Amino acid sequence: MGKKIAMILMGLVIVSIGGLYVYKEYFKEPEPVVEKVDIFKDAMKKVDIQYVPYGDSNNETLLLIKNDNKFQVNLSGMIEKKDENGVHNENYDDEIDINLNPGQTYVLEATNPNNKVAREGRLPIDFKTNRLKISPVEGSNEDGKRSNKILMQDNIDVQLFPERKNDNGQPLISIENKTKRKLTVSGYIVYYKSDKKDEIKEVIPFEFTEIPKNETYRDYVYIGFAEGENKDYEIYVNICE
Repeated sequence: MGKKIAMILMGLVIVSIGGLYVYKEYFKEPEPVVEKVDIFKDAMKKVDIQYVPYGDSNNETLLLIKNDNKFQVNLSGMIEKKDENGVHNENYDDEIDINLNPGQTYVLEATNPNNKVAREGRLPIDFKTNRLKISPVEGSNEDGKRSNKILMQDNIDVQLFPERKNDNGQPLISIENKTKRKLTVSGYIVYYKSDKKDEIKEVIPFEFTEIPKNETYRDYVYIGFAEGENKDYEIYVNICE
């Protein structure tokens, strides 16, 4: 009798397992497939690129690249420029390979391909960006928000004090390093002709190395013109690592 009961129970177990398999195989709805979203597919649409000429009739211009995405990006490739007559000179093209934090504007000194009359008339620069590639920063995770190649601009505070000068008339700059490591910080101070900031007066590069951790570094910035207490400027930090 006990043997029969054991056989019946075993049979029920086998039937149950078989029924469960059939149910899973044929009756249970399949789990929806979640497609991965490529956040970089349309990321280029949120990168603003512009050339801003400055100087009287020389061929100086600034290339400003702003990342309006909510994640870090790497931008690499060639920007092709033509003069006002549509003539292309590859010597004036700009090859870039830069990393950008969300909201960061990267500044590069470049060459204005336009001829003298066009430069004096402030004609815009004709350029194409179709040879640029946007991709994750090296080491980023899938959402692009953090990389092991850390971009640390958010961990510093850079201030310029036009009214506080040394004997040579150069203004004080301070860089607060909020991290637990030494940093190298470089970028540009761009002076404008008015508070409208639509015309550039002067471009001042800066670079400071070995800034101590958890300290505020202070120094003077060489300004090659009489800027007085001009407050019409922007500070652009390109690199902080």
